Amino acid sequence: LEEARQYYSQAQDVATHMDPEDKDAGVLAEIHRGILLLASGQLGTAIQDVFTPLLGQEMGLYNRGVLLQHLGNTYRSAADWGPAKDHLRESVAIATQMGDEVQAASRYGDLGNVYRSEGRTAEALLEQEKQYSFALKRGDLSSLCTACFNKGFTFYSMKPAPDYQQALVYLSLQLLLARRLGDPGLQGKALNCLGKVYTGMQQPDRAVELFKQTIQLAQSTGNLAGEGMAYGNLGTAYRDLGQYEDAIVNHQKYLENADSREDVGGVAIMQRELALDYLFKKDYDMAETSIRDAVVTLERIRNKLGPEDSSRIAHNEKNQVDAYNILQHILVLQGNSQHALVMAEKGRGRALADLMSAKVKQTAEQQPPPISSIEDIVNLAAELQTTIVFYSVVIEQHPYNVSDRWVYCWVVNPGGHGEVGFTKTQLNMEEGQLERGDLDEGYYNTLLRSMRSLSLEESAQSHDSDKETSDSDDTSDEEDDPERVLALKVKPPPSSQQTREHRWETQLQADTGTPVGDPAAGRL
Repeated sequence: LEEARQYYSQAQDVATHMDPEDKDAGVLAEIHRGILLLASGQLGTAIQDVFTPLLGQEMGLYNRGVLLQHLGNTYRSAADWGPAKDHLRESVAIATQMGDEVQAASRYGDLGNVYRSEGRTAEALLEQEKQYSFALKRGDLSSLCTACFNKGFTFYSMKPAPDYQQALVYLSLQLLLARRLGDPGLQGKALNCLGKVYTGMQQPDRAVELFKQTIQLAQSTGNLAGEGMAYGNLGTAYRDLGQYEDAIVNHQKYLENADSREDVGGVAIMQRELALDYLFKKDYDMAETSIRDAVVTLERIRNKLGPEDSSRIAHNEKNQVDAYNILQHILVLQGNSQHALVMAEKGRGRALADLMSAKVKQTAEQQPPPISSIEDIVNLAAELQTTIVFYSVVIEQHPYNVSDRWVYCWVVNPGGHGEVGFTKTQLNMEEGQLERGDLDEGYYNTLLRSMRSLSLEESAQSHDSDKETSDSDDTSDEEDDPERVLALKVKPPPSSQQTREHRWETQLQADTGTPVGDPAAGRL
């Protein structure tokens, strides 16, 4: 970063001595100063001191597209997803207008990342596939490396169940490409996300090794944001190992890191992770404090999502529902089931609150008072002279990545004496099976050969490797090697494959409203 800072400083000096009529040179130099601030983790400074002032200046279409792309990415990092989408969509339109397919593909990928952050993973994959397909067609290893990360992270982020196998396919390929390119930044991103996948697959010991490598890479390159994220993920792996104090220390490091960079999304994630640390440590007071902080932060994020209903619904399902679930669980453990009922009602349908408010304004109806205490619920039952039954489906989190699904049920009698009965019943859940695959160097080399990127010597070596792989399926020694990453060739049984395709198609239809098979849905 220090070397980059020196070169950018020279570029700005050159720009000041150029023809005053050539304003684009100075604008481009200033855009790159903002990019440097981003790489240094200074989100707020980049937005306020560089990118926002530049928006009002005259510049050519190319520079405006570059500015809008980076400003959109900055807003995504700050969890301000409404402006992020607006700027990225405009940058895509500019690239399309200029006939610049390279820039358009890159910006499609960035737009997909915003959708992923919102929880709209099916739409994210549609945008990211454009970037991936174009990079593969063009033979651009650097862009393909970025596209593989984007798709891999999205498969990891899918709800209600991550697709770990597809995530490993793309993230393993990204790591190999990053090493081939000699890019430590992209290597760090791959290692960090692979560690998250291993944590999800209940292999925290392997995840710890990957996160430690990520921290070393981030520190060696001055990547403040990457270092913070790795500390946060390392804390989660330690928690799955039962090392709660180590988990708290590392989660607190990322919380302070994210707060210093004005990374609101990172703050919310760490507040939730700290709540789970304290929950498993049985420090319920600290757990309640942390998850209440997360609820407040997530509401701040929600207020910046923009006008799209699908964004609010996705954010609620991905983030807010989970926070209210954890809060209800903690309150019940503390014996405060009545307050858990209040929190259940506050969290219920949170994404639709603005729609209801808008309808009230349009029809001039009187907006119903919000439920803020158990007295409001008891008084409602008394007013209606009706016994009211409330229920909430809560996923209770437990150590070692184990969870149970419960139905919390409250019965409020209309007698006016504040009588609220509570019971909880466990729901049976099918146990998921974790599938594992082996790294297939042959697939990687075949891909590179198709892009004419292998030398003859490498091609001969890979041919021998392919032959050896076909002769023997015994890779147990390689699986134990920490340097060997899982899964480029994954062969799940047909039933699992069909289940995954059905889940992907169902989510696509739910997110986009487009029936699968309709030409508007694109190619699956």
